[in-house]
Amino acid sequence: MQPSRPNPDTRFIGIPSIHLLMGLIMTKSMFSIFIATFVSLALLAFGASSALADDWTSYRGPNQNGSSNEVGWSARFPKAGPKVLWRANVGTGASSVTVKGKLLLTMGNTNSKDIVSCLDAETGKKIWTFDYPNRFSSRMFDGGTASTPTIDGDFVYTFGDLGDLFCLRLKDGKKVWTRNARSDFGGTLGRWNYSCSPMIDGNLVIIDSGGRDYSTVALNKKNGAPYWGAGGDRGSYSTPVMLERDGKRSVLVHKSSALVALNIEDGQELWRVAWTNRNGVHASSPLIIGDTMFISSGYRKGGALYDLKANPPKQLWFNSDASTKTSSCVTYKGYIFGISEGGVLFCIDIKDGKTIWKESRMGMGALCLSDGKLIVLSQTGELIIAEATSQGFKSISRAEVMQGRARCWVMPVLAGGRIYCRSNKGELVCVDVRSAN
Repeated sequence: MQPSRPNPDTRFIGIPSIHLLMGLIMTKSMFSIFIATFVSLALLAFGASSALADDWTSYRGPNQNGSSNEVGWSARFPKAGPKVLWRANVGTGASSVTVKGKLLLTMGNTNSKDIVSCLDAETGKKIWTFDYPNRFSSRMFDGGTASTPTIDGDFVYTFGDLGDLFCLRLKDGKKVWTRNARSDFGGTLGRWNYSCSPMIDGNLVIIDSGGRDYSTVALNKKNGAPYWGAGGDRGSYSTPVMLERDGKRSVLVHKSSALVALNIEDGQELWRVAWTNRNGVHASSPLIIGDTMFISSGYRKGGALYDLKANPPKQLWFNSDASTKTSSCVTYKGYIFGISEGGVLFCIDIKDGKTIWKESRMGMGALCLSDGKLIVLSQTGELIIAEATSQGFKSISRAEVMQGRARCWVMPVLAGGRIYCRSNKGELVCVDVRSAN
């Protein structure tokens, strides 16, 4: 089964051929008018594109690396603080949000039911909900759901912490199909249950189940039929990431004692990198940076950069400062940024792995990246906008956005000129950062 790929020729649809343009140029004056008009339209298009909103349809965003393509938003809060458009309670859990147009999806647990909520991204009003029984457990934090819904076309895919995988219709939340990682594929729960988000590639939806012979499972996204199952490793907690090299596509899955690369077509193991810590807990997703790959995890582990040109990948450096526990890192212009289990925001040079600067008091917060800026939500609910620079920590804006005491382990998301922040208790806050503010 070949994953779908965009037609490269579609990039040129709507662009007149040079022969047609030359045919229209009859005189020097007409040529001048044409050039002036072309330049004006190009500048207008550039200005429009610089403020284009960007959907965020899967965990870690459109690039699978925690970064948004969105630009033209305002990083500076007004003196009175950022404009909060709305607040909602979506149930207990560490599920982040996904956004497509005006639709926002997230999950939470209320009264021992997992609830998938579809809200109006602009107003916070409820459009639909889908729920199913799911025993609540605090799991040494606030508990509840841990994965994030994945939007793909007209459908949304969710994965509950006890292994319930659902495909729902995006427009109304109606169930299309369901599977369970434990009862259908022999999956085993880790200490913190399941937390990976479904990954879509072509016609497949992929999850980490931790089952014997079905440790990683690929299903037909249309009907949930198993396509392949691979490996017998104990599962872990991070979301799978797609890797494409030399025209070949593979999926990277973090198991309890290794990062494994599997052929997307049949699940065949291509290589593995040994990666362990004292609890076999790896919640941070791998980060692809050109021909290299960055891996990090907590429990006093750290982070390392690997050369993907080697098979298996060769470790280039290791840095114990990058001991990320619940959040994943981002990269910008030769540097890696992340938050360690000690609550320290760090900047590391990709070339040699040296720590460039640190900023403390972030707790178990999380971050994303957009337009050269870090968007950080600290554990206490402070929203911080800072420059993604190697020249030290440079805060642009910061404000407490949560009401009362909060514990925030959830990655903030920028989409459509709005930043969405969530606490583990389920408070979801929409902050307006459109440049018109």
